[in-house]
Amino acid sequence: MKAWKNRGVAWLCAAGMALIAVFGIGGAKLHGKRGGAVEAFFTGEYAPYADLMECRENAYNLAQAGEESLPEGDAALRGMAQALEELEQASSPLEYYRANLALEAAAETLYHALEGAGLPERQEKAVYRQYNDFCGRQNSLRLDDSYNGLAEEYNRLCSGFPATLIAWVTGNGPLPVFTK
Repeated sequence: MKAWKNRGVAWLCAAGMALIAVFGIGGAKLHGKRGGAVEAFFTGEYAPYADLMECRENAYNLAQAGEESLPEGDAALRGMAQALEELEQASSPLEYYRANLALEAAAETLYHALEGAGLPERQEKAVYRQYNDFCGRQNSLRLDDSYNGLAEEYNRLCSGFPATLIAWVTGNGPLPVFTK
């Protein structure tokens, strides 16, 4: 009981309670904002995840055309296989973002390799359609105001003090925004 009468202990307890309140409430608020953005990434009306899965299908089709037309072990095919594997292993928006950067570069490289492969006209048109659809989905990712807006809002919220510290302590780092 004597300890509570000491002003230093009282101030220390008050400061501790204030820190707990700031980190607890701030952490919960950041977690909620981040959770909303992550949910929009996977299940929103125009979810980037759905666009990424369509890009994956287009990339698989390009890879199949490459396997039929390019020499075995071709660098463009290896790059595509690696990018597709990275996409398959992704589980968070940041991992999907990084995998998508690799997939986008690999698809462009493979498409240009296929352009110079002397494909029959019918197959050339099919490859063009797949790459065109792939690029259209990439544009959809960049124009998705639903997820991108929530991610930008969350990132702005995390950029000030003490939110930066709270985000770091609670593991709620910034979210990727699919823009270029």
